[in-house]
Order: sequence, then C-alpha cells, then structure tokens
Amino acid sequence: MDYHSPMKSIAFFNLKGGVGKTAGAVNTAYYATMDGYSTILWDLDAQGAASWYLLGERQRQPGMEKIWSQKAPISKVIKETPYEGLDVIGSAFSNRNADVFLSELGLRRMLLKRLAAPLEENYDLLILDCPPSLSRLTEQIFHACDAVIMPLIPTPLSLRAYVQVRTFMDKAGRVDTPLLPYFSMVDRRKRLHREWLENPPKELKKRLKTYIPYASNIEQMGLRQAPVGVYAHSDVGGQAMYALWREIKRRVK
Repeated sequence: MDYHSPMKSIAFFNLKGGVGKTAGAVNTAYYATMDGYSTILWDLDAQGAASWYLLGERQRQPGMEKIWSQKAPISKVIKETPYEGLDVIGSAFSNRNADVFLSELGLRRMLLKRLAAPLEENYDLLILDCPPSLSRLTEQIFHACDAVIMPLIPTPLSLRAYVQVRTFMDKAGRVDTPLLPYFSMVDRRKRLHREWLENPPKELKKRLKTYIPYASNIEQMGLRQAPVGVYAHSDVGGQAMYALWREIKRRVK
C-alpha cells in the first residue's frame, strides 16, 4: 500500500461474531492513522461496536436510509474521532435493514462502491467493519473493497467458515480479490492453537503471518473505550495489532 496512492478499501469480515473482527478493524484504523494515512472507518454492523469504541455515546448515525438511496451525500454522516486523521461513519439501526434497501433499489453490485467513491477526495484508506452474514450487503462489500481481512480462531469451524467465504466471493465474481485470514484470540495454552500456528491447514498457507493473542489489554478496549494502541502500545496486544497493520500494509497492493 503506497502512501498517498488512490484510496484503498479493506473489509474486516467473518461469518460469526466474537472472533476479534471489530478489534482488528478499530486498531488497524488507529495504527494506519498513526502511520500517516488519512483513514475513515465505516461501521456497517448494526451492533455498532466499532462506532462505540471510537465515538462513545455519539456512535449511532441517523439518516443512513438517505445515504443508501443516494438522496444525501456521504459527507453528511462523517464524524471526527478523538484521533487526528481518523474519522468514522457510525453504525445505524437501519443497517440491519440494508438488504431490504438493496432489494428495493435492485441488486446493483456496485452501489456501495459508488457511495464510497467521494471519500477518495479526503482519505487514503477506507476500512469497513462488516456484519457477520452472507447477504446482498456482503456482496456489495466484496465489490467495494481491495481486500478482505478475516480473523479466525484456530478451530476446524473457523476453517469451514473461511472456505464458505472464499466460495461466496468466487461466485460473486470476486475471484481475484485477496481474502487474507489471520489467527485471532490465540491461546497458546491450547494444543490445537499451538499446532495450527506451527502447521496450519493447507487452505491457510497464504494467511497473514501475524496472529493476535488472547490478551487482557485487548479485552480492556471496552473499558477504556479506545484502541489498544492508545493505552497499551508496548504491551503484547498493542504490539500484535501494530504488526497486523504493518503486514496488511505490505500485502494490500
């Protein structure tokens, strides 16, 4: 990823919650900003965890229906965070009805990409924090991003989810879009976690090499309401998240 090249878009995605997806998205956005990239995070998950980490009680974003229907510009829903160079399009309750909007508008695969296009004027990097489902919105996301980043807990069920997502992307015509998995919430006390770190399944040979440990300082993001790099950059969780960002930067061309 070249500094000041045309805006890159990456999506953090998994079929299920509770795998560290939002923590990865928020901390990648934070470290990208600290690295000099003007960054915007679009919280597409109706749960709104990413927005809450970065905006607190201002996280809910009204008026998203007008954005989806192209009756208002996307600039109307951008909010600044406490971190210079990092902005957010907050989550909205209406996000849970995005598939309804898309159905009413017709299945236009490039709608989300068109909505995000004006962001290129002001940002180097767009990060999408995605809802955990395979849907019309998911297809829109895959057509709008340059790479999909997928956190996986080292278990057979996670491997199955990875294969399902890759198959969905291929059927959606995104064969050439990189799907970059990485191991998340790794507990080295567990034998399977250690074994997969040392000898991962063949489907994951091209994964990101960085892994995110199961660390208390990452769990504290909810208490601190901040990226882990703000309060624990030098600790194991902060260093792992920083390494994740650096590897993503190298891999997303």
